[in-house]
Amino acid sequence: MEETNMSSREHLLKAISVRLAATSSPEDRRSNIDSWLSMHSRNTIPARGKKSHAELVELFTTMLTMVQGSVIQVDSLQKVPEAISDYLEQNNLGEKVCLDEEAEQLGIPWRTDSNLEFVTWQAKRSISVGITACYGAVAETGSLVVCSSNTHAITMNFLSETNIVILDVRNLVGVYEEIWDRLRTASGMLLPRDLTLISSPSCTGDIEMVLEYGVHGPKRLHVIIVGSAVSEYEPAI
Repeated sequence: MEETNMSSREHLLKAISVRLAATSSPEDRRSNIDSWLSMHSRNTIPARGKKSHAELVELFTTMLTMVQGSVIQVDSLQKVPEAISDYLEQNNLGEKVCLDEEAEQLGIPWRTDSNLEFVTWQAKRSISVGITACYGAVAETGSLVVCSSNTHAITMNFLSETNIVILDVRNLVGVYEEIWDRLRTASGMLLPRDLTLISSPSCTGDIEMVLEYGVHGPKRLHVIIVGSAVSEYEPAI
């Protein structure tokens, strides 16, 4: 009678339990799984991620420029508008830029640079130059870590022809494991709805095996690192 009243889900779970020859209770097994997940055990960590912070900044720059990205480092937020103006002028990109709300809240004196003309972001519309912030970066692959939030329209990272990203040097780490640790600590295991890793401008080799940039995303990726390397940096690995 008990078997007859079991739902299809209960039948399936019972069958799995029999196949696994499980001898412990479901509660005990769940507890074991939760305990295992909470350990965040490390796997192989690349040696190139175990460096001083100054070396990690250099590694990040090398990795990103190898894949057609570009990087510049300034010593303060006050230098960011000038650095952007210089980049736009060098690449003949005009003066119009779209500023992400998250980047606007960084305390950068955006309006003091009269060379920049700010335009309004419109969802699902391509734009020439989009300026965004990021959660952090990983030196081992030269990747930016971008998290969605109510102040960051993540589509700007995909729809801008040129994406300029502001990176606080303190948020540049050696390996991915450090990023996951920071996210868990900051959010209490509640990860953002979207987390994107950006390792180069958009590119594809699908068109007759010829590498093309900007086919399905930004054709230019420019990172402005703000600040100096952290001398007391200790990898969390």
